[in-house]
Amino acid sequence: MQVVCGRELFLGEKCEVSGKFIRGGGGRMKIVREIPVLLYQNIGRYPADAMEDGILPETFREQMRFFSENGYNIVTLDQALDHLAGRIKLPTRSIAITIDGGYQDAYMNVIPVLRKHKFHATFFIIPECIGG
Repeated sequence: MQVVCGRELFLGEKCEVSGKFIRGGGGRMKIVREIPVLLYQNIGRYPADAMEDGILPETFREQMRFFSENGYNIVTLDQALDHLAGRIKLPTRSIAITIDGGYQDAYMNVIPVLRKHKFHATFFIIPECIGG
């Protein structure tokens, strides 16, 4: 799992994601918006060399359960981008989830968990894998 906001988010770690104030040039204050974007790939049982960027299905389930039970707001990637652009303001504890690859593991191990928790995710599918 990777986080686009610049640091890793570990299970159980507190993460408040909302606009932060930082000091800008000339002593002015500027609002900086942040939102973690969790990137998952290889969610399954694979050989060790394929698991460098992957996690086991039960780990994914546990992470999604944690987010659900601890009041995290899972948003679409479009909502995250609108938040970053200042078009909308998302509540604290908002997170976007992306899934890379679009392999069968995403269908078998990810979609049922997302549906159970009524979470959104953006799937990035490899074009060569579309079709038959």
